[in-house]
Amino acid sequence: MLDSIISLAVIANLKNRRRYSQVRWYMNPCFFLKEFCSIHIDIGRATGKTQCIIEIAKENDAVLVRDSFMKQSMIAKGMKSKYVFCSIEEMKIQVLGINDIEFVYIDEPHLIKDVEEIYYMFGRYTPTFIFLGK
Repeated sequence: MLDSIISLAVIANLKNRRRYSQVRWYMNPCFFLKEFCSIHIDIGRATGKTQCIIEIAKENDAVLVRDSFMKQSMIAKGMKSKYVFCSIEEMKIQVLGINDIEFVYIDEPHLIKDVEEIYYMFGRYTPTFIFLGK
């Protein structure tokens, strides 16, 4: 069910982003990513958000989680993404130069230090950021 909610949110987000595409060139790239390329979904604790990421994240999607234990757990459960990070610092080092990331999933963003810095890694490249949790 959560995957359907995410799909609908992505469709609405992309439609809105196209509507404001001209604004993008007048804005700070990081501000555009934050305001027009981000989806925030929180439906409470223990509702399957992490499992949903494991099931829907594709090979070239990026996933940011709270710690190395969660990273290893998600990989062990069949995570398809080859870009799974347990800190902003790790992500900064490994994501530079990668320009084929369509979605960036952030699991429980309130547990990740400096999560707002995620926007500075992508500049004018515009993936969709999906924050699941508070």
